[in-house]
Amino acid sequence: MSHKTDIVRARMEPELKRQAEAVLKQLGLSHSALINMTYRALVQMGGIPFPVRVPNAGTVRELERLRDPATRDGLPSFDSVEALMADLHNDE
Repeated sequence: MSHKTDIVRARMEPELKRQAEAVLKQLGLSHSALINMTYRALVQMGGIPFPVRVPNAGTVRELERLRDPATRDGLPSFDSVEALMADLHNDE
């Protein structure tokens, strides 16, 4: 039986915390569940379980461009994965 008694604490920017909490709520996950999942993956993989890279200048420019609501408004959006896939297949 698992005895969860250790505590992990971290400081972060309030806005980042708010945004992360919103995503976790949509996923139905608690902070503890996310931390436990991440730690388990870290141990199983023997390292950070996702790529950690510094984006190149082109990627940074594109991310900044996409953060601009005027640019983003021109992009297509989809209500489901099925709608996205149908649109992708229509381009073939």
